Amino acid sequence: MKKYRLIALWVFLVMGLQQVEGQKTALFYDTERHYKKGLEYFEKSLFGAAVHEFRMAQNMEFPIHRESNILLEAKAQLMEAACLIRLGLPEGEQKMTSFLRENPNNPVAIEAILEIGNYHYNRNQHREAIRFYEMVDLGDLPESLR
Repeated sequence: MKKYRLIALWVFLVMGLQQVEGQKTALFYDTERHYKKGLEYFEKSLFGAAVHEFRMAQNMEFPIHRESNILLEAKAQLMEAACLIRLGLPEGEQKMTSFLRENPNNPVAIEAILEIGNYHYNRNQHREAIRFYEMVDLGDLPESLR
């Protein structure tokens, strides 16, 4: 009888772990789906819709998937800020500056700074562009961007 209880307990634990792993995968793909949809909208200059998708990608508050999505969430935060800047909302630069101040060594920070600098440059807002370009250390740039 004791043997059957141990087997039942083992089966229960294995099934429970598989269910948690399945949830992790589903949640990761849901977050990734929102992020990719946001990028699609961004490329089509649909910045309001892109902001919504990037916010959805950041609002996945399930602890079982937090570690695997840290980089994706950072990208979503920065792309949200880029969209807000392109919409002409001061909240965008505030979000960007806040993120860069709190996460100066984040791998996506350089990409975001260049994106915003390029945006200002293309709008002939050269002083603003220079302000963002000066945030980038040339040694941190990939060879293709130097």
